Formats: sequence, C-alpha cells, structure tokens
Amino acid sequence: MGDIEQEKKSQDLFEFHPEPAAQTGASPDQFQAEMMDFTILSVDDDEMFQNSLRLSLSGFTYRGVAPRILMAASANEAAKLLLETPSIAVLLLDVVMETDDAGLRLVRTIREVLGNSQLRIVLLTGQPGIAPMQSSLETYDIADYWLKTDLTNERLHSILTANLRTFEQIDVLNRARRGLQSIVEASNSLARSSGFEDFSRRMIHELAALLGVSEDGIVCVRGRDREQPPKIIGSAGRFATVLNQTLDTIDDESIRDLIQRSLDEQASIETAKAQVLFFQGQAVAPPAAAYIATNRRIDDTERELLRVFATNIGTGLINVALTSQLDRIAYEDGLLEIANGNALKRGIQAALEVPPPRRRKVLFIELNQYARSCISLGVEQGDHLLRAFVKRLAAAFPPPCMIARLHEDVFAVLGPEYLVRIEYVNRLEAGAHSPEALFFGAEAASLDLNHFSSAQTVIANGLLLLKKAGLKGTSGQLIEYDPNVEDETRRRLALSQQLYKALLNREISVVFQPQIDLTDNRIVGAEILARWTRPDGSVVFPADFIPLAEANGLIVPLGQQILEQACSALRSMSEAGSQASPSPSMSRRYSLDERNS
Repeated sequence: MGDIEQEKKSQDLFEFHPEPAAQTGASPDQFQAEMMDFTILSVDDDEMFQNSLRLSLSGFTYRGVAPRILMAASANEAAKLLLETPSIAVLLLDVVMETDDAGLRLVRTIREVLGNSQLRIVLLTGQPGIAPMQSSLETYDIADYWLKTDLTNERLHSILTANLRTFEQIDVLNRARRGLQSIVEASNSLARSSGFEDFSRRMIHELAALLGVSEDGIVCVRGRDREQPPKIIGSAGRFATVLNQTLDTIDDESIRDLIQRSLDEQASIETAKAQVLFFQGQAVAPPAAAYIATNRRIDDTERELLRVFATNIGTGLINVALTSQLDRIAYEDGLLEIANGNALKRGIQAALEVPPPRRRKVLFIELNQYARSCISLGVEQGDHLLRAFVKRLAAAFPPPCMIARLHEDVFAVLGPEYLVRIEYVNRLEAGAHSPEALFFGAEAASLDLNHFSSAQTVIANGLLLLKKAGLKGTSGQLIEYDPNVEDETRRRLALSQQLYKALLNREISVVFQPQIDLTDNRIVGAEILARWTRPDGSVVFPADFIPLAEANGLIVPLGQQILEQACSALRSMSEAGSQASPSPSMSRRYSLDERNS
C-alpha cells in the first residue's frame, strides 16, 4: 500500500491548476481541432467534380472548426502539395487521371517514398472496372473506396468525419510515441549534467523540444530562507541574461507572479501562454519551478507528456543534488567553504590542457601566524583568523581567480597572470587601523604554468618553494619559480643516483696529502682525501658529491669505504717499511676531511 500511496502522491504533485472558463473561450473539442489544424486534399482532374466537392464542403465542420480544403488536378501536383504540407489529414483521390493508374501510383508514392503512414486515403472513381474495390483494398494501404455516383453530401461528410477522427487518434498515438522517445532521450541527456546550472539549461532545452516551442525559459529554486527571493539557476532564450540572479530582477511582473505562485502553492500551473512545472524536492534538493513560454495552449497529449517529463525531472533534480553534495565534499573545504586541494588540482590540470602560452599562474601562500595563534589563543581564534584571511584573499585576488585551501594555513590562488601577481600578496596586510583589523604575515611562491605539464608537479614545486621561503629566516618572503633551478635539481638527482652506483662499484678512491714538519722537513702525518673517477675517466669534484652524500644519507657508507681504503693503504705502507707510518700517538691526525677538496 505504501508504494501505491507514494505513486498517487507523485501524480498529485504535478496536477495543473485549471484556467478559469472565461479565459479559455473555446470548447475542448474545438480547441483540439484548432491545435490539429486539419487539412483535406482533393485530387481529381475533373474540374466540375472539384467544384461540386468544394460546394458540398462549404458548410462542413469537424469539432466545430472548418478544415482547410486544398485541390490538385494531377498526381504530380498532389505529390508536391504533400511534400509542402505534411499536416494533410485526409486525401480524396481519383483513381484515373493523367493515366489509368495515376491514383494508385500516388498511393504507393505516399506510403513507400514519402513514408507517410498516417494520412487517411479515400479512393474515388467513376469507373469501377479500372480498380476493383476488393482487390484495391487488399493491395493498397487505403482507408476507404467509393463510387462518385454514391456520394451524397451526408455520406461525404460522414466519410470525412470518420477519417478525420481516425487521423486524430493515430496522430495522438504517434505524438505520444515520439514524445516518450523524446523524454527517454532527454533523461539520458539530463543524466550527464554536471550541476544544477547545467541540468537546468538542459531541462529548458528538452522541455522546449518536447512542446515544439522556443527555448524561452527560467528555472528557479527556493532556498531555506523563505524571506529571500528565489534564485534563478537556469535560463535560456530571451531570459538568458538573468542567470544567477533573483526572481525579482525579471522585468515581466506576470512571469514573476506565475513562478512565485507555483512555489508558494507547490503546484504546476498552466496558462494560455506558458507552463510552470513545480518540483517538490527533498532534503537534499530545494523546491524548484521551471517556466517555459509556449505562447499557445497545450493539448491533452502534450499535457500527459509533461506529467511524465516532470516526474523524470523531479528524480533528476534529486540525483543532481546528491551529486552536487558529493562534489562539495570532494572539492570544497568544509571549514571555509572554498575550493580544496582536489579542486585546485582539477583546475590546474584543466589549465594545463591549453597549449602554451597559457597565461596562467599559481600563487602558493602560507599564513605564518596561524599555528602560534592556535597555540596561544585556541583553535576557534585560529579558525577566525583563517576566515578573515580568506576574505582578504578574495579582495586581493577577485574572480576569475580560484582560491583554494590546501591544508591548515597553506592556500593557493589560480588565475590569469595579470591578476595573480606575487607582489599583490602585500595587499593582504591590514590597510585599515580599526580595532578589528588583523595583520597577516605570509610567505608566497609564484609559479608560471608554462613550465609544467602535470598538476601534481605544480603543487609539489609550489609547496617546496614555500619551504624554501620559510627557511630564509625572515617572514614575508616572496619567491618566483625559476625553471633553471629545476634543471639544477634534476642534475643533482641524476648525480645522486650515480653516486649510489659508484659506491656499489667502489669507484671512490683515496689520495694522501702529506703533513710536513717544517723544522726538519719530516712527514709527520697525512690527510685522506676522497676522489671519484668514473669508468670513462671523467672526474667528479668532492665539492659536488660530498654535499649530495650528506643530503641523501650516503655519507656514512662513503666514510666507511674511505676509512677502509685508508687503513689498507697505511698497512701496505707499513709493511713496505715506510718511515711515514704514524705512531699510535699520531694516528688521531689521520682523518677524512670531506670539506677540504
């Protein structure tokens, strides 16, 4: 029972408010006939018969409306008219015209060449032997077959009424089929939406296509605060300029009132010139109203299609809201409600997809008093400091710049190079001297995206530059990225890898620099110096590889190899009877002095 009640509630949600009878002016049947715009085509080369037919139909009406009457004198002329007027409902066709089978050949052309299966065809003949009734009805797709001599005014009118009714029913079925197919395709299109604005734009497009009208539409949502005007999250056509504004900015008062009424009464509204669909929403999706200008009444088929369309749209809005909520969790900083590191990475990667020159920069900024503020004044004061800092960032780097928080007190600004200038960081200092003004000290590093190919590399280099700025000792350091430094870093990395292999292959050797007592010119000791000679004979200076060994942890195995070689050399010298061999008291003077090259 719960499912049945829910389905009934869903159906009730999209009930349209009826227009007052005084505004409609026409009966439903007459309105339906006006919407169909019925046309009858008579094809006959007998001018007297055509005149008689025209006279007979002069007072004929269907659903209170007189159909349009067209005349053709040949099958060729009729084929041209059918091409130009696809809305023809009934064809009164003479079998014998320019040839004995001209009428039957036109039937084949209509069904097989033009592909028109909806047109009702009534064969008329004054020579029954040319095209026998039974075989013609079996062979050709025709609705009826009459002798001209059997046609009276009453019979002709009844034939046309029956065939117009059949055409109308087939047209309703075909339009419903096409409409449902359109709704399926629209659902697929809406499922690819990337957010509320994109969803709303697609909704207006698909709604206009379903009704066959221009894309003059508006989608409004009501926020939690009912005192605030509804916000326009989608617009198209002549309303395109009001996107992201509030409902009260629309000049047309009648449209404003119609949308507001739909949101207040929580119901869809139909008028002679527009449709407003209301969507209830849920906890994750706000109530919404979609306005589309039709400039005409819609018929029963279109109304039913709108119900189906609105049900799909309601589900789609909830899905988009859920997706947007997940997107916020993934790409928005929960405390400051700005972009986070994931959003920055996505934005940088999108900018890198543009071939150079990109004219885009990223500025990394570290707020240097955040940690001290949290320690001394508490986390709440630290959060207050961050919020105030973000406001100052937004003022110094306005849209289209993206401001993102990477972690704690590290922020980044992505935008055009003419806006993202490192000297603008000075604007973050408090300009006013009011009691509430806060001073912000910060280090910053600027990177030009022309030098990079991946977002991860940009962020890694930016954070590294911030570290370097912090190591300089004084606050407020500003560093520009230098691509030559990156080349030097890559060279040092390659040399570090070569040093590791050199230690494994024992390519590092030692030399002795004697220490001489100047009073008697005796060798009293020696300094042991490290030397690196590659297999190809090239030499790497100690000033290049000793700092690398210290930086990457290779200094210990390097020192061990040098000491082993030094001890082995001393032993060999002692065994050879060298007088330079030190005494135990002097052994302390043998050292590896990596600073002395």
